[in-house]
Amino acid sequence: MVAIGCDEISYCRGECYLTSVVDHPTGAIVWCAVGRNVQTLQGFFDELGERKQSIRRSRSTMAGGYEKAIRENAP
Repeated sequence: MVAIGCDEISYCRGECYLTSVVDHPTGAIVWCAVGRNVQTLQGFFDELGERKQSIRRSRSTMAGGYEKAIRENAP
């Protein structure tokens, strides 16, 4: 993976959220979890392990501290 996108979607009438990560070149959702904060996205990077070093570009919403998780984990 070299380019990812991170976003959240609400369900249950806007009271619950899912964070999803998409692989931009393929358009495939590669990861999804309940929540929309820095800890939620950190779970993606934890599962990715050393493979996160291949990420060169990212896009995300400003919600939930996604930017912080990306800066701490992607080169």
